[in-house]
Amino acid sequence: MAIPHIPAELEQKIRSLIAGGVEVDAPRDDEQFNALALEIFTFQFETNETYRQFCLARGRTPQTVAQWEEIPALPAPLAGELVPHNPLYEAAVLPILDTYLFPDDARMTILGLADSAGSDSSSQLTALISLALASYGTETSGSFVRAGALDAAGLAAALRNAEERGDPICLIGDTHYYTMFMDYCADQGLRFHLPRGSRLLDTVQPDESGKQPPRDKIYKRYRETLGLTMTACINLYTPAGLASPFIDSMLYDAHRRDWRPRHKVIPPWVRSQIVDATTLDPVRRGSVGLLRHVDLANLYSVLAVQTRDLGVVVAYGFEVIGQASAEID
Repeated sequence: MAIPHIPAELEQKIRSLIAGGVEVDAPRDDEQFNALALEIFTFQFETNETYRQFCLARGRTPQTVAQWEEIPALPAPLAGELVPHNPLYEAAVLPILDTYLFPDDARMTILGLADSAGSDSSSQLTALISLALASYGTETSGSFVRAGALDAAGLAAALRNAEERGDPICLIGDTHYYTMFMDYCADQGLRFHLPRGSRLLDTVQPDESGKQPPRDKIYKRYRETLGLTMTACINLYTPAGLASPFIDSMLYDAHRRDWRPRHKVIPPWVRSQIVDATTLDPVRRGSVGLLRHVDLANLYSVLAVQTRDLGVVVAYGFEVIGQASAEID
């Protein structure tokens, strides 16, 4: 699908909102968000025929929608197909990385574990790693997955070099490859104690039953294999079709010494809801439901996206606990 012509002033409004920051105490103007969401919805309804037909089938038009919560949410797989490149992606991702992965503003070795030829989520992760490398990486950075194959020996050597230099590193990768590497280390009898200031970013990855594996067990393996504390290990959630990622608050909270339950942070230019899997109506706080997101950075595709991911409200954001088995119509 070709990228539609976007009025320059509309894109600038979104960039200005993003530039306001992503910290927990950053301004969150609900009236401004609602007005922008409705403006984007009107534009997308008028220019995106696929989305327009989807909305009409549900009896929703710019004339009948008054609040962002009423904007029809396209199923995530369809939303991911609508535009191959989002010019606002970098603007949305960088402040999130700045604040929640590099709160100390440090440049360091970044080691990537993602398959660029894999699924949509792998492609999103690869793009995020590229941005992190450009902004925070050093010449000792590198990638250790090629054509879907993990170079476990090469990664082990890079970690050992980091240990010997005493320089902190940042691991960014797919949980699948971390598991493969930790299994390799167990077989080879390898253990590491990564330098102070090192950190790890992994991904939401439901198991075959659709459940998110217990994070405590994963963090225990990271600690035993890599020598990383739980506060140095954070999780990334990248729903298909969404420009803005969601990252755990833990490293940011530890840097500020402001301890709160681990949760995915919702950027000021995004609103997330948890809805009933059957009715798609919002559920009560504390109840499990499907995650729905309205992302203003999705200006070039569809701003409202309905996922099959199961979540629950935690602290100032949410946590992902699994994935529903059925597709959403």
